Amino acid sequence: MELRRLSSFFSFLAFLFHVSCLYGISQSYSITPNDSHIGFTATHMGFHKVTGRFHIVSGMLIWDNENTNAGVFMAHIQTSSMDTQNKIRDKHLKSDEFFDSERYPLITFQSTRIYQKDTQWICVGLLDMHGARKEIQIPFTFLSPPLEGAGELHITASFLLDRADFGITHYARMIKNEVEISLQIKAKIIP
Repeated sequence: MELRRLSSFFSFLAFLFHVSCLYGISQSYSITPNDSHIGFTATHMGFHKVTGRFHIVSGMLIWDNENTNAGVFMAHIQTSSMDTQNKIRDKHLKSDEFFDSERYPLITFQSTRIYQKDTQWICVGLLDMHGARKEIQIPFTFLSPPLEGAGELHITASFLLDRADFGITHYARMIKNEVEISLQIKAKIIP
């Protein structure tokens, strides 16, 4: 089932790339996993911060400076690539009490619209995680303006995500439901 979803995801990426070429969307970028950071911080017992990251991430950004509303962002993250620098904790987080990595190996995001509000950009889209789908908003900033012909983009974002919205509810008395998400994305132009 998950392999079929992954195959569909990449087919959709290829379709979007094709559409972007046909309709003149100026730039298509691919996330570079080794230069990108998808991190999270959870609060344990009200004061202790547990940080972690996902190492395996891929995705695509289509951007047109002339029509920013036509922007598209897609990503998928392998839950088994989670790392909190503690193997026992990582095994527990990957278990069926939290991410259930065997049953739900992917977290996917597909934007539905991108718009600018004052000096900040907002990416609205559907996040699929742990068998649930929810619309979320990701406020983000370009670390440098997306110039025509630029070889890469650098994006930073931080936002809160409620794990209970995705059915991850174990240890609610010990672990705060709101999790801080931080993104540092580097994406290279697709020639």
